[in-house]
Amino acid sequence: MKRREAGHSHKRLWLLCTVITVVLFCAAAISLAGNDKSYLSSVGTAYFQDKRTQTMWTAVKSKKLDTVAEVRQYLTRLNEGEYNDWRLPTKQELYDLFTVFDLKNNGKVRISIEGNYWMRKPEGKIIAGAWEIGDGCGPERVYYSKEKGYVRAVRP
Repeated sequence: MKRREAGHSHKRLWLLCTVITVVLFCAAAISLAGNDKSYLSSVGTAYFQDKRTQTMWTAVKSKKLDTVAEVRQYLTRLNEGEYNDWRLPTKQELYDLFTVFDLKNNGKVRISIEGNYWMRKPEGKIIAGAWEIGDGCGPERVYYSKEKGYVRAVRP
């Protein structure tokens, strides 16, 4: 008789653990659904906006550009369109954008972020570089200078 009771105890314990697991899983899913950590939102198909900084980015990066003159020409053409205040991002702005994607806080915005990008240093110098995934544990990026890159323009 003790064997049957032990068998029932194990079944009850298993059933209780299963129910608790399901309840916790559902609670976590509901919590995540209600806790939207997305920092980016689409603005049509051509742009997306960072909700934290209110900056707007081009959703499509340029073709790879080889010189600063090509970068300036690209921005001039871009500024002849719907908006006229497009600029190169700073090194920090690009890092922050990459971090949003690394931490999966990009919401429904889907773009390719890998590659070399043109950016503007605080003193105004235009440089190309890349924030590449580091060798450390977790989402860590390391900056490397490059010779050419893409433009992912930003506006105030």
